[in-house]
Amino acid sequence: MSPQKHNLTLRRASESDSESLLSWRNDPTTRVFSLSSAVVTRDEHNLWLNGALNDKNCLMLIGEANGKPVGMVRINILYNSTLGQVSINLNPSDRGKGMSRQMLGESLAYGHKIFDQISEYAAEIHVGNEASKKIFKSLGFVNVSESPVNNFETYLLNSELIEISQ
Repeated sequence: MSPQKHNLTLRRASESDSESLLSWRNDPTTRVFSLSSAVVTRDEHNLWLNGALNDKNCLMLIGEANGKPVGMVRINILYNSTLGQVSINLNPSDRGKGMSRQMLGESLAYGHKIFDQISEYAAEIHVGNEASKKIFKSLGFVNVSESPVNNFETYLLNSELIEISQ
């Protein structure tokens, strides 16, 4: 059975996404599964967003359904290398609707066209985040952690496994 196809579009994030991104980041569920569980202040967020939007090694995409932002996927090239770090966050009101897999898959395909030097993608996933583990595994990511570090496991995907035709 193939996953449901949603009417999703991707676009690059901009400063106009600041409020949505901050709200999604400070959502209690997001914080539980984030590398840092602290509430992010507006000033911290603005500094981070400005840096991310101006970083040539960062691609931040917003997924939209029917013109409404539903989530964000970020790909960072680590240390100017061939490793890309991937993270995803959905608008809390759009979780559980089956859009994450499609948004992540299409973002990886788009990102791979931008960052063609990436040979492997990594995601740090909280051990309790079963939904994220399921989504990343469904796209070919493999858990390579021998044991969790601070409750996070590392999942990797060889870039040759990305479905560019998505």
